[in-house]
Amino acid sequence: MTEYAIRTRAEKADWVSVITAMEEALVLYKHRPGTLTGEWEYLYRRTGGNISSLAELIREAAADAVLTEVEGIDRKLLDGIAINEHAQSTYEANWGQTEPTPPPPGNPKNSAAEDEEDGEDEEGEAEAS
Repeated sequence: MTEYAIRTRAEKADWVSVITAMEEALVLYKHRPGTLTGEWEYLYRRTGGNISSLAELIREAAADAVLTEVEGIDRKLLDGIAINEHAQSTYEANWGQTEPTPPPPGNPKNSAAEDEEDGEDEEGEAEAS
């Protein structure tokens, strides 16, 4: 089967509809509906738009969710699933996460202590006076 593309709005809608159908078929006690459709772009990157790879990823994640008694699928769980070699290597080469680069010295956002000095809490939001 030809891989899905997401260049146009219609193509994106088609991809999301496939994810929606798979998500609606999940029978996980604590899964929040819409979680997977909200991750449509991530799922595209992970699978290259290949429906077989998508099904494999969701199936493996569902199995892990049951075995670990989490009973729901989220991004953290999906990140821990390795799928077929082609999809996995393509994702890692093109989109895979790398270690974050530390901010340059002197950056005012280097530490929580500096954030507090700026009147911001740990989340980076300004504190109410």
